[in-house]
Amino acid sequence: MSNLKQQGIKALIWDFSGKVAAQGVGFIISLFLARLLEPEEFGLVAMIMVIIGMANVFSDVGLGSALIQRRKVLPIHYSSVFYFNIFVGLMLTLATYFSACWIAAFYQNDALIPLTQAMSLSFVVNAFSSVQTTKLRKDLNYAALSKANFLASFAGGALGIWLAFQGAGVWSLVTQMLASGVIFNVLIWSMSRWKPSLLFSVKALIQLWGFGFRMFLAGLLDAVFTKLDFMIIGKLFIPVTLGYFQRAKSLNSLLVQYSSESFISVLFPLLSQVKNDLPRFQNINLKMIEIICFGAFFLSG
Repeated sequence: MSNLKQQGIKALIWDFSGKVAAQGVGFIISLFLARLLEPEEFGLVAMIMVIIGMANVFSDVGLGSALIQRRKVLPIHYSSVFYFNIFVGLMLTLATYFSACWIAAFYQNDALIPLTQAMSLSFVVNAFSSVQTTKLRKDLNYAALSKANFLASFAGGALGIWLAFQGAGVWSLVTQMLASGVIFNVLIWSMSRWKPSLLFSVKALIQLWGFGFRMFLAGLLDAVFTKLDFMIIGKLFIPVTLGYFQRAKSLNSLLVQYSSESFISVLFPLLSQVKNDLPRFQNINLKMIEIICFGAFFLSG
């Protein structure tokens, strides 16, 4: 068995087991929160997450995927993308913060204003770990990613439950999400060997832009079509209805998370390493398609 094949299988196992573990903890946490909070409070957060989810597409405009796809990546590429992401994250935070009144007016719910302003911080928080996450994916080091995701989900969820017990209401959900992001940052910075240097180059960003822009457009279309139903339901119905819909759809998405998502997540960096070896590239691609189709046949039942 080749070293790359061993890395791929190991990465797949870690990614899949990490998702199962994190989702298991998340499911238990959601049971506690569902007993402590009202459906309306879940609906309010779901309204905000529609905007956050769509805006997240602009966080690195596909440059992270371009780093994974590019065969020869220099330190200046990583550092340039890191500082670019921090800048974009800050701009998205400011734009979302000052647009909170308009977002609340769209949904006709003033309770969204302070919640949106608080959740706007997630753009800056996520920006600090984006390049470390990308580099770990490129190196197929899914063990570190899975551990960090699990621990961050557990710690953030525990804090959310404690706040819900204290009567914090919807703020326990907001704090849970932000705390999970901060904890993930701390863990991923400690696990990743890469640290940003003072290097920055617009030329390096332009070199990544060709592939990154295509990934950005694909991500934008995906965000629109996966979030559009939340936006419509949030606009036409009361927050309670959206809260029920959000919980139902999150359960429905488990099938995708535990099937093709893990394969695709690992397949992208794996194929990027052999893209110049066309026969090997085609062989790996066909095998993975066969595995996904075989699994989907049974899962679709």
